[in-house]
Amino acid sequence: MDVGDLLAVLDATGARRILGVSSGAIIAARAALARPEIIERLALFEPPLSLDGSMRLDLAPRMDAAVAAGDLATAMGLGMKISQMGPPWMFGPPVPILAAFSRRMLTSAQRRAQAEALPVDFAIVRENADRIADFAAITTPVLLINGTATRPFLRTAATGLASIIPGATHVEGSEEEPRRIERLGRLGRRRPQGR
Repeated sequence: MDVGDLLAVLDATGARRILGVSSGAIIAARAALARPEIIERLALFEPPLSLDGSMRLDLAPRMDAAVAAGDLATAMGLGMKISQMGPPWMFGPPVPILAAFSRRMLTSAQRRAQAEALPVDFAIVRENADRIADFAAITTPVLLINGTATRPFLRTAATGLASIIPGATHVEGSEEEPRRIERLGRLGRRRPQGR
């Protein structure tokens, strides 16, 4: 999915509130830049904006080649390195070790489809690397969210976006923090008429 696809869905359904997760958060933010008049509210969960080399995007071409060659285990291992997926102890091992772990995960069709989609997902991330300033033009009310156990680069991206998007709110938390989750709930409520 890209910005055009999302805008087509909004036009077809009349939906005006968007929750974007991961690279979908970047797409949602770009949609708010493209057509602010049709988006009432925007919630962005852990947008993976690479800032100052915070992600190993230099490995992305190898990942793309691995997917193209059908070596999904290596692609997953490279994806883990790029985005720091998985538990922290997995960030250090070489790609062949991560590929061996990944082979066990790739037994389901769903996991294989996720691995095959990595180049599309990371293309969005690469296209937006070090472009955080673009998002300062968002005029839609924005809620930025990240979990308490998230990777530092995701927290930095959410904090950075909250600092440049006028009026944006940033919450960090989990479902155990009801006041912060209540803010997320308010995002989806309709505004009273006349406001």
